[in-house]
Amino acid sequence: MKEVSDEPFEDQIEEAYGSIDINIKYKFADNYQIFFAAINITEEQDVSVYRGDESTGRLFEKIEEWGTTYKLGISGNF
Repeated sequence: MKEVSDEPFEDQIEEAYGSIDINIKYKFADNYQIFFAAINITEEQDVSVYRGDESTGRLFEKIEEWGTTYKLGISGNF
């Protein structure tokens, strides 16, 4: 249950969601590291549904869809 309302038919339910991410880090020169991340490489959808009631069924279905996100950077400790 993602969100609970005073009215049961307005409750928001989030369907199961999973993604696969890749994170790689390489430390060099004692205080620095370079990193790479690929997030949601399978491009999964995030689906939420407002419950509704028996007479209306699902009132609303929201689908959020993102592609893969990539990050590349360098960090250091001073």
